Amino acid sequence: EALSKRQQEVQHAWTNRKKSKRMLSHNGAVTAAFSFPPPETIISTGLTQLISASATYLTFITYYDRPCGEIFVPDDVLVAGPSQIPDAGLGLYTTCALPMGTILGTYPGVIRPAKNFMIKYRNYPPCGTYVWRFTDNKRLIDPTDRYGNIQDVCVGGSTDWLLSTFWHEKVLGFWSVPTLLARVNEPPPWCDCNVFSKEDLDTREVMFILSRDVAENEELFMDYGVTYDRSSYANMDNPSYEEIF
Repeated sequence: EALSKRQQEVQHAWTNRKKSKRMLSHNGAVTAAFSFPPPETIISTGLTQLISASATYLTFITYYDRPCGEIFVPDDVLVAGPSQIPDAGLGLYTTCALPMGTILGTYPGVIRPAKNFMIKYRNYPPCGTYVWRFTDNKRLIDPTDRYGNIQDVCVGGSTDWLLSTFWHEKVLGFWSVPTLLARVNEPPPWCDCNVFSKEDLDTREVMFILSRDVAENEELFMDYGVTYDRSSYANMDNPSYEEIF
């Protein structure tokens, strides 16, 4: 009987020990579930995520707002100078004779959705003079700077994305394309066209090609097409966006 009683006490104690272990295990899991990492770990993780997100965004605007276009002839073959056309500003000339079929290059600028360009045009109407609009009316190539002016080079950037203009002008300014082909004018009545364009909607490129042989120091001219607004030829006031686009 004494042994039986002792066995009951041992069994009771053993049962209580197992309950205590289960409670400790449960409390430990709860504690672990609601525990927080050290502050330095939180700061380090946050900085890593911020740096990663910033790098991704900068990579995106670098590619999306990059300056496109290039010159296919030697650097000294094309030169900008006063146009033969009165009040037309600069034109584009050859420094040597070139044969028909010579590919001059592709039109320079930032490829942008046409609808996004409307804001810039309303603020800086002169930029509409240099923009190349694709025939599908979905996108265009803008070679002008943030104020709608044409410079010797296009560095890229746009107001479509935060910090894009600053990033391309101040940080990536070395990555630029010449804007010489944006200087090609339409011919006056006494001249003919010697350049034609070839558009590729898949690559969003516009190639400028000589339509005939040209002589040394000859100005290059091309037809801007039936959709180009020429009201400013007789009236220097800028046409409306809707008239051009």
